[in-house]
Amino acid sequence: MGVMMGQVDHRGGDPSGGLGRIRDTRDSLVLQTTERLRQVVLERIFPIGSKLPPEPELAAQLGISRATLRAALANLARSGLLIRRRGIGTFVSRLALFESNLPLTSDIAETIASMGYEPGLAGVNLSAELATSELAERLACGLGASLVRLTRIRTADGRPVIHEVDLFPEEFLSRGHPPVGRDGFLRAIKTGTPLYHLFAEQLAVYVAHGIAELKPVVADRAMARLLAAKVGDPLLFYCQSVYDERHVPVCFSAEHYLPEFCTFTIHRGP
Repeated sequence: MGVMMGQVDHRGGDPSGGLGRIRDTRDSLVLQTTERLRQVVLERIFPIGSKLPPEPELAAQLGISRATLRAALANLARSGLLIRRRGIGTFVSRLALFESNLPLTSDIAETIASMGYEPGLAGVNLSAELATSELAERLACGLGASLVRLTRIRTADGRPVIHEVDLFPEEFLSRGHPPVGRDGFLRAIKTGTPLYHLFAEQLAVYVAHGIAELKPVVADRAMARLLAAKVGDPLLFYCQSVYDERHVPVCFSAEHYLPEFCTFTIHRGP
């Protein structure tokens, strides 16, 4: 592609303004590579729609192994910044053009109310959890990193209709001035304030976009109990990774819906 990729002077930045080599720190090498490539994409070193150099060339320029590079590329593909085409190559997605917020801050309680039901919350709980390999990949954090797990059940006229699980880095709770802490955040959640509003107002974490997956599932014994359904009843499973304005993942959500209480409308365009 003709893009110049200089080496980073670890004592004081990258004098050449190129791609730069990654520091050789084993426990965070994938995260460093992910962040460096994210900056490269957002700085338009590789134009929108362009193909990245072949993996061996890119890995050599960054001074990392191909395995580390593949893990970083997978992180950015999951976030939507890159598109990987088997046998063809990796391309910069048009998602890198997005600058305005998508409508992620809609209030589920208001949606339930608009359907003529009385919205409510039940089973609200905040607990600590360590990042599994899947969560570490989704949240671009280290394996075993400290996370906060928020669980809630949305009700309509007292009937459970949605089970929600949200996970985000525990260090967010120390960002407020003063820090809100786990107890303070739980109290705010119980007032019904939307999660992403609390992220912005109390934690200075601003949601820009999300990438979601939707698929039909059947209720297992645990979910049947939580949603007052029968084992084997159909449910809609919705999971979403949410990113800030720098395309850094800030939250992962997994939700189960009773299908008779929800409709997803997808608007498609060119």
